[in-house]
Amino acid sequence: LQKTDPQAKLTSVSFGFGSGEVHGLELTTGGMLIKLDSAKLQYSLTNLLFGATKTIDSAEATGLVVDLTAPHPAKAAASAPAPVGQKKPLPGLLIKKADVSGTVLLAADRSLDLSLSAQNLGAGSDGKATGTVIYHDQTPGAKVTQMRANADASISLDEAMMPKNVDGTVDFTATLPGQTQAAQLTAHLLAKPVT
Repeated sequence: LQKTDPQAKLTSVSFGFGSGEVHGLELTTGGMLIKLDSAKLQYSLTNLLFGATKTIDSAEATGLVVDLTAPHPAKAAASAPAPVGQKKPLPGLLIKKADVSGTVLLAADRSLDLSLSAQNLGAGSDGKATGTVIYHDQTPGAKVTQMRANADASISLDEAMMPKNVDGTVDFTATLPGQTQAAQLTAHLLAKPVT
Protein backbone atom coordinates (compact mmCIF):
# COMPACT_ATOMS: atom_id res chain seq x y z
CA LEU A 1 0.00 0.00 0.00
CA GLN A 2 2.81 2.41 0.82
CA LYS A 3 4.35 1.84 -2.63
CA THR A 4 1.14 2.94 -4.38
CA ASP A 5 0.31 5.74 -1.91
CA PRO A 6 3.14 7.21 0.20
CA GLN A 7 0.53 8.73 2.55
CA ALA A 8 -0.80 5.29 3.54
CA LYS A 9 0.81 2.53 5.60
CA LEU A 10 -0.48 -0.91 6.47
CA THR A 11 1.20 -3.43 8.77
CA SER A 12 -0.73 -6.54 7.71
CA VAL A 13 -3.89 -7.66 5.94
CA SER A 14 -5.39 -11.14 5.61
CA PHE A 15 -8.68 -12.37 4.17
CA GLY A 16 -10.03 -15.89 3.94
CA PHE A 17 -13.28 -17.76 3.27
CA GLY A 18 -14.97 -16.61 6.48
CA SER A 19 -12.99 -13.75 8.00
CA GLY A 20 -10.63 -10.89 7.31
CA GLU A 21 -8.31 -8.70 9.35
CA VAL A 22 -6.43 -5.45 8.80
CA HIS A 23 -3.76 -4.28 11.26
CA GLY A 24 -1.74 -1.10 11.62
CA LEU A 25 -3.46 1.16 9.10
CA GLU A 26 -2.16 4.74 8.92
CA LEU A 27 -3.58 7.12 6.35
CA THR A 28 -3.36 10.84 5.64
CA THR A 29 -6.39 12.19 3.85
CA GLY A 30 -8.08 15.59 3.67
CA GLY A 31 -5.49 17.02 6.05
CA MET A 32 -6.27 14.41 8.74
CA LEU A 33 -4.11 11.60 10.08
CA ILE A 34 -6.16 8.43 10.60
CA LYS A 35 -4.78 5.43 12.47
CA LEU A 36 -6.45 2.09 13.08
CA ASP A 37 -4.98 -0.64 15.27
CA SER A 38 -7.19 -3.39 13.86
CA ALA A 39 -10.34 -4.12 11.89
CA LYS A 40 -11.92 -7.58 11.81
CA LEU A 41 -14.73 -8.93 9.64
CA GLN A 42 -16.70 -12.19 9.85
CA TYR A 43 -18.61 -13.22 6.72
CA SER A 44 -19.45 -16.06 4.36
CA LEU A 45 -17.45 -15.78 1.13
CA THR A 46 -20.11 -17.82 -0.70
CA ASN A 47 -22.76 -15.34 0.44
CA LEU A 48 -20.66 -12.34 -0.62
CA LEU A 49 -20.07 -13.84 -4.07
CA PHE A 50 -23.51 -15.32 -4.81
CA GLY A 51 -26.03 -14.09 -2.23
CA ALA A 52 -28.74 -11.62 -3.20
CA THR A 53 -28.12 -9.84 0.11
CA LYS A 54 -24.43 -9.45 0.93
CA THR A 55 -24.17 -10.13 4.66
CA ILE A 56 -21.40 -9.14 7.07
CA ASP A 57 -21.92 -11.20 10.24
CA SER A 58 -19.73 -8.92 12.35
CA ALA A 59 -17.40 -5.96 11.88
CA GLU A 60 -15.14 -4.60 14.61
CA ALA A 61 -12.72 -1.68 14.50
CA THR A 62 -10.52 -0.92 17.53
CA GLY A 63 -7.86 1.67 18.24
CA LEU A 64 -9.22 4.22 15.78
CA VAL A 65 -7.50 7.61 16.13
CA VAL A 66 -8.38 10.62 13.98
CA ASP A 67 -5.77 13.34 14.55
CA LEU A 68 -6.90 16.90 13.78
CA THR A 69 -4.33 18.61 16.03
CA ALA A 70 -2.01 19.69 13.23
CA PRO A 71 -2.39 20.02 9.49
CA HIS A 72 -1.22 16.93 7.65
CA PRO A 73 -0.33 17.32 3.99
CA ALA A 74 -2.79 15.84 1.58
CA LYS A 75 -2.49 15.29 -2.13
CA ALA A 76 -4.84 17.31 -4.29
CA ALA A 77 -7.63 15.13 -5.65
CA ALA A 78 -9.88 15.80 -8.59
CA SER A 79 -13.39 16.55 -7.40
CA ALA A 80 -16.04 14.11 -8.55
CA PRO A 81 -19.14 15.52 -10.24
CA ALA A 82 -22.19 15.71 -8.01
CA PRO A 83 -24.67 12.87 -8.55
CA VAL A 84 -27.79 13.80 -10.49
CA GLY A 85 -31.28 12.38 -10.05
CA GLN A 86 -32.56 9.80 -7.59
CA LYS A 87 -30.28 7.58 -5.58
CA LYS A 88 -30.13 4.11 -7.07
CA PRO A 89 -30.76 1.12 -4.83
CA LEU A 90 -27.57 -0.55 -3.72
CA PRO A 91 -27.05 -4.28 -4.01
CA GLY A 92 -28.56 -5.73 -0.82
CA LEU A 93 -26.17 -5.25 2.09
CA LEU A 94 -26.77 -6.28 5.69
CA ILE A 95 -24.41 -5.76 8.63
CA LYS A 96 -25.61 -7.96 11.48
CA LYS A 97 -23.27 -6.55 14.12
CA ALA A 98 -20.73 -3.69 14.11
CA ASP A 99 -18.58 -2.16 16.84
CA VAL A 100 -16.23 0.83 16.55
CA SER A 101 -14.18 2.48 19.27
CA GLY A 102 -11.67 5.28 19.02
CA THR A 103 -10.59 8.84 19.71
CA VAL A 104 -10.67 12.10 17.77
CA LEU A 105 -7.82 14.43 18.78
CA LEU A 106 -8.86 18.06 18.49
CA ALA A 107 -6.72 21.17 18.84
CA ALA A 108 -5.70 22.67 22.22
CA ASP A 109 -6.03 19.68 24.58
CA ARG A 110 -9.50 18.74 23.42
CA SER A 111 -10.56 15.25 22.38
CA LEU A 112 -13.56 13.03 21.69
CA ASP A 113 -13.78 9.39 22.80
CA LEU A 114 -16.16 7.34 20.65
CA SER A 115 -17.85 4.00 21.18
CA LEU A 116 -20.46 2.95 18.62
CA SER A 117 -22.42 -0.29 18.12
CA ALA A 118 -25.04 -1.31 15.58
CA GLN A 119 -27.13 -4.38 14.84
CA ASN A 120 -29.03 -5.42 11.74
CA LEU A 121 -28.28 -2.39 9.58
CA GLY A 122 -28.92 -2.88 5.91
CA ALA A 123 -30.86 -1.94 2.81
CA GLY A 124 -34.57 -2.26 3.56
CA SER A 125 -33.93 -3.37 7.16
CA ASP A 126 -34.87 -2.25 10.65
CA GLY A 127 -31.86 -2.03 12.93
CA LYS A 128 -30.58 -0.60 16.18
CA ALA A 129 -27.64 1.64 17.01
CA THR A 130 -26.13 2.75 20.31
CA GLY A 131 -23.24 5.05 20.96
CA THR A 132 -21.33 7.09 23.48
CA VAL A 133 -19.33 10.23 22.70
CA ILE A 134 -17.28 11.88 25.46
CA TYR A 135 -15.80 15.35 24.91
CA HIS A 136 -12.79 16.28 27.06
CA ASP A 137 -11.45 19.82 27.39
CA GLN A 138 -8.26 20.23 29.45
CA THR A 139 -7.53 23.81 28.39
CA PRO A 140 -7.15 26.33 31.25
CA GLY A 141 -10.38 28.22 31.87
CA ALA A 142 -12.55 25.75 29.94
CA LYS A 143 -16.28 26.39 30.51
CA VAL A 144 -17.07 22.67 30.25
CA THR A 145 -14.40 20.11 31.17
CA GLN A 146 -16.35 17.05 30.05
CA MET A 147 -19.50 16.46 28.07
CA ARG A 148 -20.99 13.04 27.45
CA ALA A 149 -23.73 11.99 25.02
CA ASN A 150 -25.32 8.54 25.06
CA ALA A 151 -27.61 7.66 22.18
CA ASP A 152 -29.89 4.69 21.57
CA ALA A 153 -31.97 4.51 18.39
CA SER A 154 -34.02 2.27 16.14
CA ILE A 155 -33.22 2.96 12.49
CA SER A 156 -35.12 1.91 9.36
CA LEU A 157 -33.19 2.15 6.10
CA ASP A 158 -34.55 2.19 2.56
CA GLU A 159 -33.13 0.23 -0.36
CA ALA A 160 -30.57 2.98 -1.05
CA MET A 161 -29.34 2.71 2.60
CA MET A 162 -30.85 6.10 3.48
CA PRO A 163 -32.71 6.52 6.79
CA LYS A 164 -36.51 6.19 6.53
CA ASN A 165 -37.27 6.44 10.24
CA VAL A 166 -35.14 7.15 13.30
CA ASP A 167 -36.61 6.80 16.78
CA GLY A 168 -34.44 7.05 19.88
CA THR A 169 -33.15 8.97 22.85
CA VAL A 170 -30.04 11.02 23.53
CA ASP A 171 -28.72 11.73 27.03
CA PHE A 172 -26.40 14.71 27.48
CA THR A 173 -24.29 15.14 30.63
CA ALA A 174 -21.93 18.09 31.17
CA THR A 175 -19.34 18.59 33.91
CA LEU A 176 -18.52 22.21 34.72
CA PRO A 177 -15.29 23.36 36.42
CA GLY A 178 -15.61 23.23 40.23
CA GLN A 179 -18.94 21.37 40.10
CA THR A 180 -19.29 17.94 41.69
CA GLN A 181 -22.65 17.15 40.07
CA ALA A 182 -23.08 17.09 36.31
CA ALA A 183 -25.91 18.85 34.49
CA GLN A 184 -28.10 16.42 32.54
CA LEU A 185 -30.54 16.68 29.63
CA THR A 186 -32.48 13.90 27.89
CA ALA A 187 -33.95 14.35 24.42
CA HIS A 188 -36.18 12.06 22.36
CA LEU A 189 -35.45 11.83 18.64
CA LEU A 190 -38.12 11.02 16.07
CA ALA A 191 -37.34 11.57 12.41
CA LYS A 192 -39.39 10.61 9.38
CA PRO A 193 -39.00 11.68 5.75
CA VAL A 194 -41.21 14.49 4.48
CA THR A 195 -43.64 13.09 1.89
